[in-house]
Amino acid sequence: MAETSLSSISFLTAKQVAQIFGVTPKTIYAWVRADRGFPKPVRQRKRYTRWDILAELNRRPLEPRTSEG
Repeated sequence: MAETSLSSISFLTAKQVAQIFGVTPKTIYAWVRADRGFPKPVRQRKRYTRWDILAELNRRPLEPRTSEG
């Protein structure tokens, strides 16, 4: 299988975004509904929702995740 780099990916599914953050897709949608700065998805068709990760990274770089303990 071909290796995928971030530069070759632009639009991610809720499942892919959830994997990045270590949560479920349901949590991703909850974060969007909470309107606390999590990026809104791009709706390209009625049932085709994706996150434009490259546009978001250009707007605001990801900050390292810290563990609370």
